[in-house]
Amino acid sequence: MQSQEKLKSVAEERFYIETKHTSTILANFLEEQKSLVETIATGNEIENFLVNQSLGMSLEYGLNVNLFSIKSSFDKKITNLKWFDEPIYQRIVFLDEHEQVLVDTKTNGSTTDFSHLAHNFSNSFQIDGTNKTLIFQAPVTYRGLSKGRVITVASLNLLFKPLQVDQKDPELHQFFIFNSNQRLFKVGDDIVQQAENRVAILPNEKLIPFKKEYNFLIGSIFTPQDTGSLYLLKNSIDGEYFKLITIVTSDRIFSKLSSNVFLYIASLVPIILIIGLLTYFQMRKKTLELETNVEISSKNINALYDANTLLADEISRRIVLENDLRESEERYRAYIDHAPEGILVVDHNYNIVEVNPSLCMLLGQEKQNLVGYSIGALTAAEDKSDFVIQFKNIINNKKDIEELIFITATDAKLMMQLKTMSLPNNLVMSFCVDITQKKVDEENIHKLAYYDALTSLPNRRMLQDRLRQALITSKRDNQYVVLMMLDLDDFKSLNDTLGHDLGDLLLTMVASRLSACMREIDVVSRIGGDEFIVIAEHLGSNVNKALIEAKKIANKLIQEISQPYPLEPNKPYYYMTCSFGLTLFKGADLSTETLIKQADLALYQAKNDGRNNYKFFDPKMQEAIHERSSMESALRGAIEKNQLRLYCQPLVDHGGNLVGGEVLLRWFLNGEETPVMPNDFIPLAESSALILPIGDWVIEQALQYLKKWQMMEHARHLKLSINISARQFLQPSFVQNIKNLIERYRVDPKLIKLELTESSIIEKLEEVIPKMNELRQLGVEFALDDFGTGFSSLSYLKILPISQVKIDKSFVRDISTDVNDAAIVSAIVAICQSLKLEVVAEGVENQSQLQFLLEKGCYLYQGYLFGKPVPFNDFIA
Repeated sequence: MQSQEKLKSVAEERFYIETKHTSTILANFLEEQKSLVETIATGNEIENFLVNQSLGMSLEYGLNVNLFSIKSSFDKKITNLKWFDEPIYQRIVFLDEHEQVLVDTKTNGSTTDFSHLAHNFSNSFQIDGTNKTLIFQAPVTYRGLSKGRVITVASLNLLFKPLQVDQKDPELHQFFIFNSNQRLFKVGDDIVQQAENRVAILPNEKLIPFKKEYNFLIGSIFTPQDTGSLYLLKNSIDGEYFKLITIVTSDRIFSKLSSNVFLYIASLVPIILIIGLLTYFQMRKKTLELETNVEISSKNINALYDANTLLADEISRRIVLENDLRESEERYRAYIDHAPEGILVVDHNYNIVEVNPSLCMLLGQEKQNLVGYSIGALTAAEDKSDFVIQFKNIINNKKDIEELIFITATDAKLMMQLKTMSLPNNLVMSFCVDITQKKVDEENIHKLAYYDALTSLPNRRMLQDRLRQALITSKRDNQYVVLMMLDLDDFKSLNDTLGHDLGDLLLTMVASRLSACMREIDVVSRIGGDEFIVIAEHLGSNVNKALIEAKKIANKLIQEISQPYPLEPNKPYYYMTCSFGLTLFKGADLSTETLIKQADLALYQAKNDGRNNYKFFDPKMQEAIHERSSMESALRGAIEKNQLRLYCQPLVDHGGNLVGGEVLLRWFLNGEETPVMPNDFIPLAESSALILPIGDWVIEQALQYLKKWQMMEHARHLKLSINISARQFLQPSFVQNIKNLIERYRVDPKLIKLELTESSIIEKLEEVIPKMNELRQLGVEFALDDFGTGFSSLSYLKILPISQVKIDKSFVRDISTDVNDAAIVSAIVAICQSLKLEVVAEGVENQSQLQFLLEKGCYLYQGYLFGKPVPFNDFIA
C-alpha cells in the first residue's frame, strides 16, 4: 500500500510538472511578444522616420521612403515569425500621436479603431473577443515625447496551441480563467469567452478531486460520463493576470493503476498457489512491471518529443529574432562607421560611450583616447567644466541644434554644430558637423558686405544702418548730430603719378588718422574712392553750440589730414589736403540718402571755393539742385515735344556780303514765347550726356537746311557753321555719322564748317586731330571758336587742322575804349594772317568796332550790326 501511495504521489507530481511546463511555455511566449513589440517600436526604421520628421521632411520629400522601410520590416516579421508552424502576427500597425495610421500591414482597407487602447500600456496584452485576436502594443517615443505606438495583432488561437483539448471523451481538457472573471475556452474550432463569477473558489497550484460545486466549469465545455473520476488543477501564468485550468481523468494521471481490491487479491495469490507456480507469478510480476515501465517510458518519450518540438520551434523563432537584431545592429554600425558627419554617444553621466571614425578624424584623436572619458575631453582643459555645462543645457533644454567649440589634438578650435537625440538606456546621440569654415566664410561675407576691403572701415551699407540709428538716437535724446563728407583734394594726380599702390596706402593712412581723431561712439566710413563720411553724435541740443563743436571737429580733421605722408622710404613726404561738406540734424524726418546728399552738396561748394576747407549745407544749394534737376527732366523730352528750334546768325565780309551763317539753338520751354538761351541749358546738357542726342539732332536739321540752300541760286554758295561739343566729337561713331548724313542729304561737304572750342579739345588732342584730318579729306572745314578765352596756346594754331579762328566777343566789345582788348585783338589778327588763317570777329555791334577790325585786317564779322539770330526760314528771306 505504501508503494501504491508513493506511485500515486509521483504521478500527481509528474502531472503537475507537465501542466506547469505548459504554463511556462505560455508565459515565455507572452513575455517575448511584449519584448518584441517594444523592439519594433524602438527599431531603426521608426527612429529614422522620427529623425527625418523632426528635420522637417514631408511625405513628398523623404518620409514616404521611411514609411515604406517600416512596412517592409513589418511584413518581414509577419512572414518569418511563427509558433507551432503558424505565423504569429496577423497584422502590425504604426499609429502617430494623433491616432492616425501611418503603416498598416493589412491591405484590405480595414478601418479598425484602436482608440480604446490609448494610454493603456500597463496591461501586458488585451483580447479582442469579437475578432478573436490577441493584441500587444508598445509606445513610440522621441526625445522623451510620445510619438505614437505600435500594435501587433495575433490570432487568439495561439494561446491554445500548447494545450490539449479533446471534445470526445477527453482525458484532459484545458482552458483559461482571467482575473476579470472571464473564461476563455475552445469548443470545436470556436473560441468562446464567457463571464463567470465563481472562479474564486478554485484553489491555486493544487491537484484536487473534482467536486459537484465545480460543475459550472464543464457544462458549456464538455459533458463527462463520470465526474467522480475527474481531477482539477489551476496553474498561474508567470507575470500574467490569468490562470490555466486543467480538468483531467484519473486514468490520465495514474495511467490506470490497479485497484486496491485487485492488489489485495494479488498479494494473497502466492499463499494459495503452489510453490511451483511461484516462479511463474514472479516472472509475470516482472513482466507487468516491465510493461508498466515501458508504458511510462513511452509516455515520457512522447512528452519529451513534444517538449523538444516546442523547444525547436522556440529556438527557430529566437534565431529569427536574433538575425533581425543582428541585421539591425549591423545597419546601425555601418551607418555609424561610414556617416560623413561625426557621431558622439554619451551616457547619463556624460561619459563618452561611442564615437565614429569621422569624429575621430575631425579631432585627430584615436577612439581609445575618447571612449570611457568625460565629454570634457573634447575641449581644452580650462574649458572642461563650462563645456560639460553647455552640453547638459543642450540635453536638458531639448535643443534641436546647438553650436559648441571642440579642441583637436593639435589644439585647433573647431566650431561644431550639434544635433542631439535620445537613445534607449539613458543614452544621448549627437550628430556633429564641422562648421568652422562656414563660420569663417560667414564672417568674411559679413565683412565684405558691411566693411571696406581696403581700410576695414564701415562701407556705405553699414553707414546707412549707423546713420539710421543716429537719426533715432538724435530724436530720442534731443541732441544734434553732424554728418561730414570728406573728399581728398586732387587725389587723382597721386594715382596717376605715383600709382594706385601708393594711392591705396595713402587711403589707409587717412582712414587711420580719421579713426584716431574720432571717439568710439562716432562713425568713420569709406563710401568709395577717396570719399569718407564721419558721423559725430551728442553735440548738444543748442544749434549754436553744435555748430561750434562741428567746426572744431572739421578743423581738427583738416589739420590732421594735412600732415605729411611717408609713402615711400628714403623719399620726400607726400602732402594731401581735403575738403569737407557738413550737415547738422536733430531728429529730422529726413532719409539717410537725403542727409548724404546734403553733405555732398556742401562738399561740392567747398571744392568750388578753393578746397582745403569746409562748408555747411545751405538750403539754397538744394533749391539750385532742384531747379537743375527739373530743367534736366524737361530737357530730356525737348526733342520729342518739338521744343527745340534752330536759329541762324549771318556771317558777312568787309564788303557787307553774306558769306554764311552760324547755327544757334533755342529752347522754347512749355510753349513760352521767350526761349531759353544756350548758355542756360547747354552746360546742363553737357554734364547729363543729353548733348549727344541734341547734338545729333542739330547736325541733321542743319544739313537739311543746307540742302535747301543748295537748291537756291542766291544761297547755294553760303557756308554753314555748326557748334560741336567735345563730348559729341569724341564719340567713336561721330565721323561715320557725318559721312552718312552728307551722303543721305547730298550736300557739299565744303560748305560745312564745324566749330570746336579751344578748352573742349585740349585734353584729347591725340584723339581729336585724327578725326579732324579724316573729315578735312572730305572737304569739311574746322573753326576754333572763342579763341582767347582758354589757354590760347599758339601751338594749337600750328598743330590743329583748322581754317578759321573766331575772336570771342568779350574782346571785341571794348576794343574802342580798352587798350588791352585792342592789343589782344590786334595780336590775334596778326598771328592768323601770318598763319594764313581766316579771322572772324564775334559780337560786332557798332561802326567804330567795325572800323578798328577793318584797319587791323579782319574781314569777316558776326554781330547785331549785321543781323540778329533768326529762325532758319526767315534767314534766307
